[in-house]
Amino acid sequence: MINLQNQGIFRKPFVPKDDGVNFAVAGSTALNSSFFTVRGIHVPQRNSPHSLQLNWFRNHLKYFAKHKDCEKRLQRALVFVGEIGVNDCNYAFFQGKQVEEISTNVPHVIRSITDGVQEVIRMVAI
Repeated sequence: MINLQNQGIFRKPFVPKDDGVNFAVAGSTALNSSFFTVRGIHVPQRNSPHSLQLNWFRNHLKYFAKHKDCEKRLQRALVFVGEIGVNDCNYAFFQGKQVEEISTNVPHVIRSITDGVQEVIRMVAI
């Protein structure tokens, strides 16, 4: 969430800690590591899948909700769900998996992303 109040169009792309949070982790996947293990695809041990990032966001909102101006701040908040799912395919491609095999994973990736976005919308709906 990034506080957009009084943010000029030419503001530097730096958001102070008090004005926003970022739960993204480079190299993460939409799907949990166990999904890939079953299919013989190795993902880094440090993988923080979409579900974990959503959990961090959920916990942040629980903490954030304790503030008296929570609703007002959420009304001005921008919640951005960015590039998710690329690594789900990349890890498989880099390990020599065929397009036909990887394409069977895509509906699972899309479902994970869709469910996650719907959950975020429900969490921040005022």
